[in-house]
Amino acid sequence: MKTIFTLLFATLFTSAFAYDESRLSITLANGRDLQLQIDDRNYSLQDNSIDINGIAPGQHTLRVVRYPRRGGGGRNSRPTVLLSTSINVRPNMHLDIMVNRFGRIYTDERPLSGRWDNSDNWSNGGGYGNNGNTGWNPNGGAPYATAAMTDAEFAQLLAQVKKEWFSNGKQNVVREALVRNYVTVAQVRQLMQQFPFEAEKLEAAKTAYDRTVDQRNYYQLLDAFETQGTKDQFAQFLREHR
Repeated sequence: MKTIFTLLFATLFTSAFAYDESRLSITLANGRDLQLQIDDRNYSLQDNSIDINGIAPGQHTLRVVRYPRRGGGGRNSRPTVLLSTSINVRPNMHLDIMVNRFGRIYTDERPLSGRWDNSDNWSNGGGYGNNGNTGWNPNGGAPYATAAMTDAEFAQLLAQVKKEWFSNGKQNVVREALVRNYVTVAQVRQLMQQFPFEAEKLEAAKTAYDRTVDQRNYYQLLDAFETQGTKDQFAQFLREHR
């Protein structure tokens, strides 16, 4: 009886564990001389793509590495990390990632139920679930699902902010834009510069914080303030939002 109970418990435990396992698919638009690394483990591409079944849910580090061609030499003979980013694999989900030739990441995600949602079609009119990141980023940074505004998109936003005469109008433009978009710390600095008073700059920084892809660099905005009192308020804000 004890043996039967042990086997039953092991079966149930294994089934529950397997249920939480996920699947990861990655495709590179140009996989020549490139290799994928996931959590420091190398994966070889087959026809520019790879499927990993049973990957553990949670945060994983994805890197795209370029290896020198055989017969080459010189200073550039060492592997080059073209992209390093964090991805979040959810339990019992199939995460599909496509990296285009410019380093932008596009993702889609579906439950492991054996069929696509929306009548077996891709979501959002046949496209991937986001607009991709800002390009090859060997130094890491934001998770794959967030994408900062491009230079062109941000230039349009900045122009709209400058058109507003009053600070409350500028703040409204910034809030509205950040409902749908993400920004970088450098872009937040430029937005703060559109406000003449310290309190307004602080408000803009607080507004943009949750929509900033590189929050770990937010402390760099400390020198955007002139008075020590505002700097102290900003530092307190950062401590409360760690």
